[in-house]
Amino acid sequence: NLPFETVLIPNLQRWDNNQRYYVDISPSEFNNLVGRAGRPGFGTEGRSLVLVPERPRDRAESNIRNLYFSLIGRLQNQQTDADVGAVSPLAELITHLREQWRRLVQNDSDTEFLTWLEQTAPINEQPDNAIESLDALDNVLLAAIVEVEQISAREMGLNQLEEELRRIWRQTYAYYASSNQAEMQELFVHRGRALKTSIYRNYTERKRLYKTSLPPRSGHQLLAHYSRIRNHLETGGDYLSRREEDKFAYIRDSTQRLSEVAAFSLDDLKGKGRGASTSWEVILRWWLCHERAHFKPRETQISDWHNFANKNFNYRFNWGLGSIVAIAIDEAFGEEGFEPSSLENWPHVGLPWIVFWMKELIVWGTLDPVAAYLLARVEHVTTRNQAEDLATGYYRSVNSLEPNDQLNPITIRNWAQQALIPIEQLDVQLRPNRQIPVSLSRDFSRASKHVWRVIPIEVNNEIRWLDPAGFPLAFCQKPENWRPEYLEKYDFELDSNRQNVTWNFYL
Repeated sequence: NLPFETVLIPNLQRWDNNQRYYVDISPSEFNNLVGRAGRPGFGTEGRSLVLVPERPRDRAESNIRNLYFSLIGRLQNQQTDADVGAVSPLAELITHLREQWRRLVQNDSDTEFLTWLEQTAPINEQPDNAIESLDALDNVLLAAIVEVEQISAREMGLNQLEEELRRIWRQTYAYYASSNQAEMQELFVHRGRALKTSIYRNYTERKRLYKTSLPPRSGHQLLAHYSRIRNHLETGGDYLSRREEDKFAYIRDSTQRLSEVAAFSLDDLKGKGRGASTSWEVILRWWLCHERAHFKPRETQISDWHNFANKNFNYRFNWGLGSIVAIAIDEAFGEEGFEPSSLENWPHVGLPWIVFWMKELIVWGTLDPVAAYLLARVEHVTTRNQAEDLATGYYRSVNSLEPNDQLNPITIRNWAQQALIPIEQLDVQLRPNRQIPVSLSRDFSRASKHVWRVIPIEVNNEIRWLDPAGFPLAFCQKPENWRPEYLEKYDFELDSNRQNVTWNFYL
């Protein structure tokens, strides 16, 4: 149920566990898949791409193309008179912008609207509906201009810019779905031209605004706070040598400084009814220090606290931190470019390694970067306490290094591969056979199917296999090399005909 900018559908068939073969997906399933494309509030348009053979070589490939066009046709036939048909968010944005301008100036002149598009800089104007809509359109256009100029490695002339903007417009959904797309295209190109000639004339300014990953108004605000935020982040070189409270204070203060930018602002968690609010700092301490936090949620609050942490820390804070790092990378490397996968380049950015790890700390809820790495990369490490205990072995092995150097991901990765990966490999070698013989607990002769998903429950030296509703279906002696954590790692299926249980896949 997560929204994505692009949804890639590589196959129009899916495995059916009941029928035990691949079946064509239905129009409703296809509609649900493509409906995941688009991120309201964060992207103007989304897209879904379906892989089909361009030139079918055989009947099977022809069937794939036919299935695709059949799905599209059936979806179109399902529309009723009440349906509005295809709607482009970009076209809706341009239409909304024009309507808001008309309300603002009480004018319906196309010429004056174009003049307004040529001259209005949202950064310098007081916010209203028209300005906010124009800022959203600028976000799309600015990204297009900067990316095209980066690809060509030079600033474009106006004629080339207009040509590129028209080409980009022809790749939008608005081009296909809007009856008045030609008029909208001219507005799109006209505003794009104005951004380069009068609104954001400086190439470096355009690129810095683009690097913030925010609409220009918010991006400008982030740039105004950038130096203060960066100066604080630079103080984290001795993070590992600090006491736990000081480590938490470093991340808390980073969060506080980012929250001064409106796009990343934090509100306290409001209590339900007349309940008291809970400050974001209290929730952040609980999230990062878990068992050692002074205040913890009651059972009825756990879900709300988790949702708050996910929305405000995992998403909003990490987005803001990513924007700061992107600007720092651009400052360090400029036109030389930077390969994010090349860890050797990180020290040249001028930020300590703890900044590199901070997103992982927030995601995994720990103050320990090595623990966060283990939770993310090592399969048998499943709890924060376990990860933090294992991390102490790493710190003993690198105690001769400077605190900042101890957080070099290459050093951590090499240690994990030498110290922990052999444990993973040994675990694979010692697993029981993929199929486990069982005795059935009930009569399946009248059952409509013979394959059941089951859950193992340990009772002394026996494994009892229950269906998800808790009904016992089979039992067996505990296999040799059985480990309790297998329940958390694998999915199991009972075949009542063959009277065995099969290990299927990682959950």
